Amino acid sequence: DAGRVMAVGTRAAVVAAAGANAQVISLEGRHVIPGMQDAHLHLVSGGFRLTQLDLSKCTGKADFVAATRAAAERMDADGDDASTWLLGGGWDESRWDPPSFPDASWIAEALADTKHPERPVWVLRADAHAGLASHSALAAANVDATASDPPGGSIGRVAGTTRPNGLIRENAIGLITAAIPEPSDARRIAAYRRAFRYLLSLGITSVSDFGDIDALAGSFRKGAAERVWHDFDILESLDDAGELPLRVSAYAPLADWERVRDHAKRGFFADGKNRSDGSLSRFRVAGCKAFLDGSLGARTAWFQDPYEDDPGNTGGPVCDVDEYEARVVSADAAGLQIATHAIGDAAVAAAARAAERAASANGAVAEHHDGGAVRFRVEHAQHLPSPVEREAQRLADVGAL
Repeated sequence: DAGRVMAVGTRAAVVAAAGANAQVISLEGRHVIPGMQDAHLHLVSGGFRLTQLDLSKCTGKADFVAATRAAAERMDADGDDASTWLLGGGWDESRWDPPSFPDASWIAEALADTKHPERPVWVLRADAHAGLASHSALAAANVDATASDPPGGSIGRVAGTTRPNGLIRENAIGLITAAIPEPSDARRIAAYRRAFRYLLSLGITSVSDFGDIDALAGSFRKGAAERVWHDFDILESLDDAGELPLRVSAYAPLADWERVRDHAKRGFFADGKNRSDGSLSRFRVAGCKAFLDGSLGARTAWFQDPYEDDPGNTGGPVCDVDEYEARVVSADAAGLQIATHAIGDAAVAAAARAAERAASANGAVAEHHDGGAVRFRVEHAQHLPSPVEREAQRLADVGAL
């Protein structure tokens, strides 16, 4: 019942451990492996994406335009009116020949001959740190020539003007997603179940879920990601009903660390802290997530030196770094695991400084709120400052993962 392997050995030893009335299942010589864990995904976003426009196989503008047009025509055939957004993503300009970022004119070309050429369109880059909005999507979000870049984000502009070109990066993404009608709970549950089925088909039985991508832009502000907390309620309801088929370790924004600390704790196993009725759980709020920078592909990762193809750009933090460090220390003292997104070498160094401050204030390895040790996580750590060996040792010294 706890979902644990209780005995391994010879057939006679295992039968003896299981008891005379245990069910015996023959796999006829096939192999059994442990369920795999995905250490970083976005469950509900992935569930929605499985039925949305997929641009991951595009090799350039022609493919992009053709795929977008086909998706719009399917929506027209299904009777979706002009106000229904066309959503999707997965495009990656670095795979195109030649590599070049798209702009809103590509979408206008794709929709020109469809029933609803003004349909709002929003398609995320493969890394979800940039997206492309159609002209109508920009208008719905009130993003025009007078719009200012939000802290930690940027609105792409037509060369030589202040008019937006449709390319939206980092915290500015929230301007667009705020204009998209929020899916009903029924649709969110369907997306979760779609994600569960897909993951289980691959042998993935446990995940670290970092929340709805659409709710995370600007999540450095306290209380800015209520949708994430609402999704926790949905997952807990599925768990209570026995309809959660895999284990979910969920992470809330670091800005809400006090709320994570005070959240009713659940544990996965019989010797942990389980649901109020004492039964076992497959859902827990495991810790807090923060973003220090963006991504390499979107040119928003934070580096010490400028990009070779963009000499005036080093990227930069998408939050107040001093406030981030203070929150890390406080959350660590409360026994919360902290996962920090850091791609560029400057961002990784900032994450390491925060981990060192927490270790200095609270001890190198604090006790996790539901038992065990807190391990500071650097999500991705794609580029380490030089010399790499020194920086790796620096993270190891504070017990970081």
